[in-house]
Amino acid sequence: MIRALALIMWFPCLTAAGQEGLWVDARWVSRELGLIDVEVVGAEGASVEGRVRVSGSRRADRWISLRERGADGAIGARIRVDRARAPEAVVFVEASASNGEAVERRFMLGRISGGGGLGGPRDVMFDTPGWAMGRVWYQVFPERFWNGEASNDPRDPRVVTLGWTDPWWEVQGREVEAAWLRRQADPRMHGYRPSGEAGAFSSVVFARRYGGDLQGVVERLDHLERLGVDGLYLCPIFQSRSLHKYDAADHRHVDSSFGGSGEVDTIHRHDARETADPRTWRWTEADRYFVDTLIPEARRRGMRVMLDGVWNHVGMDHWAFRDVMERGRASAYADWFEVDFDDAGRVSGWQGWTGRNGDLPEFRQTPEGDLAPAAKAHVFEVTRRWMDPNGDGDPSDGVDGWRLDVAAEVGRRFWADWRALVKSINPEALIIAELWFDGEAYYDGTAFDGQMNYPFAFAVTDWLEGTTTGEAFVEALRGVWGERAQVDLVQLNLLASHDTARLGSMLDNPGGDYDGGADTGAVFRGDYKRGPLLERAKALSVVGAAIQAMAPGAPMIYGGDEFGLAGPDDPSNRQPLIWPDIADEVEADRRPDRAVAAGYARWLGLRSESEASEILRYGDWSVRAVTSDVVVIERSLSGRRVVAAFNRGTASVSVDRLGLTGRVSPLLGSSRPGTLPGQGAAAWVLDEGR
Repeated sequence: MIRALALIMWFPCLTAAGQEGLWVDARWVSRELGLIDVEVVGAEGASVEGRVRVSGSRRADRWISLRERGADGAIGARIRVDRARAPEAVVFVEASASNGEAVERRFMLGRISGGGGLGGPRDVMFDTPGWAMGRVWYQVFPERFWNGEASNDPRDPRVVTLGWTDPWWEVQGREVEAAWLRRQADPRMHGYRPSGEAGAFSSVVFARRYGGDLQGVVERLDHLERLGVDGLYLCPIFQSRSLHKYDAADHRHVDSSFGGSGEVDTIHRHDARETADPRTWRWTEADRYFVDTLIPEARRRGMRVMLDGVWNHVGMDHWAFRDVMERGRASAYADWFEVDFDDAGRVSGWQGWTGRNGDLPEFRQTPEGDLAPAAKAHVFEVTRRWMDPNGDGDPSDGVDGWRLDVAAEVGRRFWADWRALVKSINPEALIIAELWFDGEAYYDGTAFDGQMNYPFAFAVTDWLEGTTTGEAFVEALRGVWGERAQVDLVQLNLLASHDTARLGSMLDNPGGDYDGGADTGAVFRGDYKRGPLLERAKALSVVGAAIQAMAPGAPMIYGGDEFGLAGPDDPSNRQPLIWPDIADEVEADRRPDRAVAAGYARWLGLRSESEASEILRYGDWSVRAVTSDVVVIERSLSGRRVVAAFNRGTASVSVDRLGLTGRVSPLLGSSRPGTLPGQGAAAWVLDEGR
């Protein structure tokens, strides 16, 4: 939804001296929330200072200092305006430079932009949902989160269901027997290599099932609420044979082992009465549990719900792909996939996400970057189904947003049309892409609202591990934020996910690549520690959570990291989550740490239960290094500031070294005067409005 810069008007400066040398900009961040950014940039080599006042702001008639925003010498401030008074409000800016230039400007919020300082790289703006700005997200991997309904546990003969607290690194005899049977039935799909460096473990671990389900998610929602979470991101929940569900058998239905009860069909036999026509689609017990129980229970606790959308590929069991495999070129769905046929019309090969004839068949894409028309139409109908389940035009009974798997591998034409569909169903829906690089090229209003912010994760984990300096960390963070404020505030600022080693294990094994060297082979070779975590790693993981809580954007916690759990990369980052009430039933390296969880809750809770919550959700930002081991993040909104300091070193640091000024109130972790503890963090509220 492209939005013109339509509500801010600038007037010529009221002071003649040097008016062309100072560039003054005022622009909306969110009209919904009344957020405005003001920025001043001087001539090259000239230092600048300034102040802003807003009639109609929540702190009306007070001058607010413009503060340094980055290494380029720009100064600025973010202000929140009372929306009821915004049409009549005026922004007054006064600025001067060291070369003698001075300027005064005013911006009338209720008029159409007349140009001036509103051009340049900030001239394209689009809405991101106000409710998503600064929200605290929690990623749930359902099969390993909690087993709340034992009667729906998987009974597929291709898998082995184990007890939730069974030892992770030990291979049971029945697992070996099942692996041999799978190999005999389909040696291409199911190998068994007990002589490998990980022994039989690697051959059996992906066939393990533990019975995690949506009932278990609902049962543990109170924990998430106490943690400060108000956004629930669910990894795929649709029908699939795998433990991760990124290989969908049917996007139309929630997996029966996730939401059903009693003896459920976990082999995913397709109901032939259902076709591509949505009028033939039924609602299963699992579907209804998700819509009628999980979503309302989450909303009752103030949480929004985001689903994982995988529109690039499906699984070998997908109902349409199976029809193609059976009917060949005669299938009604032959055009959906990248499939080759022999002269007799039989399937001779297909393109999978993992390679030729791989087990994740890809939807066919057009040269224009779109999905094949019929496959696209199906994805659109699936999207409608989960965003507005009863089809009455009111999306309040559906999901609030989508996280999009391997988003860069689907063409821009598709994303433009899909975004338009999503926003037509619910203009406030959130669209987050899985991108492992800076997604700036996608932020033009035709694709995504934000991304899983892996560049943020790279920067923070490198610094916490001690592999980069404080100055390098600061520069990395400045590269992560700043292009579009409305995007910055909805970015999912993660440190770990289901695709990486757990945060604690990264910090316990410093020096490696972010997503490398933590595989099962490395564990069995003794090159990677599997746990339990050292106290240093636990302490620094809480510092990481503090950085997430203080940084602009939306913190995202990978389920279980708040307990200081160990876990090398996939599959061992997906062990059943061990909760404190069952901790005595497991080996030492899998036990949760209540103290780590309490640290996470204190920091994340500042987003919703403190005097600083509005500043942390919506405020401007700056970052600086005090030493290589101590970094400060500052957030500000309407003249009030929160300053947080993070210490990765073992030595405590005097708070006086942090340069706190104005009226200072301790917020969390320390007091003034005092010290910043080693491997710790602290935050203060500063008020300098005048």
